[in-house]
Parts: sequence; structure tokens; C-alpha cells
Amino acid sequence: MCATARHWLRVLPEIKNRGVRDVCMLVCDGLKGLPGAVSAVREKTIVQTCIVHLLRNSFKYASKKDWAQIAKDPIYTAASEAEALDRLAGFSGKREKREDSEHGRSAWGPHDGPAGAARNGAGR
Repeated sequence: MCATARHWLRVLPEIKNRGVRDVCMLVCDGLKGLPGAVSAVREKTIVQTCIVHLLRNSFKYASKKDWAQIAKDPIYTAASEAEALDRLAGFSGKREKREDSEHGRSAWGPHDGPAGAARNGAGR
């Protein structure tokens, strides 16, 4: 399947024409073109990358010897943004290379997670 913006700009209006009135949130695996196409058709829809894909992609920024420890650090299970930031700071402090966690942090925007979803209008 083609995952270009042009493809999604054909598919998404067709779904709308079939009777789907609103899409509050769309979780995807990082398909190129999908977030922009969703914004063009459904401007209030929150597009979020799947947590499994975010976790998998985070490993590429760390040394393979650290993978087991990284998998044990439950940053993504924090109950609040403040707690997650505290855990991230602890995670960064444990690593030999601080830039490993800095690169991974950019993928985890403020829209991710229940608190971020509420902040961005998911409760409408």
C-alpha cells in the first residue's frame, strides 16, 4: 500500500463520505504523509504515534548493551507529565551518553499520552 500524503488525501475523504462524522484520535505507526492528510481533512483530530513504535524507535539511539536496562525503565508508564520528566532525568543520568536520551525525547511530543490528549482537545 502506498503511504503518501496524496494516497491518504483520497482515502480519508472517502471514509468521511461513508458516514464517519468525527475522528477524535488516530494512532499510527509513523506513516509519512498521514498526519498532514488527517489535518487537511479532519483538522481537530489528534494524530499520535503508537507507543510500541515509539519504544522500538527509541532503542536505535542507545547502545545495544543498554537495551535491557532501557526496557526496564518505565518512563512511559508515569502517571503524570512531571513524573515522566523526573524519570527521564534519572534515565539520562544513568546513561554514559546524555545525547542518547536527548535524541529520543524529540519523538515524544507534548501530545502523547492521556494528559497530552486532554490538553489538545480529545475530550471534546
